[in-house]
Formats: sequence, C-alpha cells, structure tokens
Amino acid sequence: MKLKRVGVILIIMLITVIMNSNVLGTDFDYQNYQPAPQQGYGEVVDWAGSFLGILRNVGVIVGVVGIAIIGIKYMLGSVEQKAQYKQTLIPFAIGILMLVAGTVLVSVIYEVFA
Repeated sequence: MKLKRVGVILIIMLITVIMNSNVLGTDFDYQNYQPAPQQGYGEVVDWAGSFLGILRNVGVIVGVVGIAIIGIKYMLGSVEQKAQYKQTLIPFAIGILMLVAGTVLVSVIYEVFA
C-alpha cells in the first residue's frame, strides 16, 4: 500500500514537472510587423490547386457514372442480385465520399492560405 502511494506521488510530481511550461518572451511590436513574402512556392501551390480540382471533378464524374450503373443493374436485377448490388454500392459510395471530402478539404486549406 505504501509503495502504491509513493508511485502515485511520483507520477503526480512527474506530470507536474512535464506540464509546467515557462514562457520566456519579450515585447513584440504588433503594429509595425511586416512578414516576409513567401518565395519559390507559387508555381507548386498553383499546380497543386489545379491538380486537386481536376482530381475532384474526375472523382465526381466517375462516382456519378458508377452509381448510375449500379442503380440500373439494381433496378433490372433479381432479388439475389439486388442484395449483391446493395453490398457493392455501400463501399463504392463511401470511397467516393472520402475522395470528394479529402479533395474539398485540401482545396479549402489551399484557398485559405493562398
């Protein structure tokens, strides 16, 4: 029991030491601050933005066509085939959603920092 108390006290002391943060800052003149312009990234950032836009558009087109094909097969299929198409549709829809959400998220970050 005593060993357990000592262990708990040591852990609390260790956490206290780790969580203690000293901020050693100086005065900063926010009124006259002028950040240096970024250099050398303009072409890469523009290319990445164009590539992401193309990737998103192609993903949406492939997704719509794929879902349309699966939907037509679902309407024309038998009961067993309908169950199979439902199982095919769910991962397909999740993949398209992830592709579009990922590219949109990166595009939003690109637009914010551009």
